[in-house]
Amino acid sequence: MRPGRGWSASSTSPTTWRPGRTCWTPTELAEAEHADELVAREWHWLHLDVAVHPLGSAACGPPPLPERWLRPQEFQLGLTFRRDQTGAAGG
Repeated sequence: MRPGRGWSASSTSPTTWRPGRTCWTPTELAEAEHADELVAREWHWLHLDVAVHPLGSAACGPPPLPERWLRPQEFQLGLTFRRDQTGAAGG
């Protein structure tokens, strides 16, 4: 996906979620030791996680509440991708 090129995505899922978008590949993010090592790309990667386990540990604050834990279960994720007909070509 290229930002500003007329693409949109919407969810038809029964739960609220937010997709992640970044201009770095997962490998680039994992290998960079500092933020200044990351070079912005023209293309963006869309990450689709239907659920995410909350952060927290007893080392520096309370752990996540048990009712917020991500447990094995069935999830549904519905997506619709649309190309805006007025968007720029090449995206």
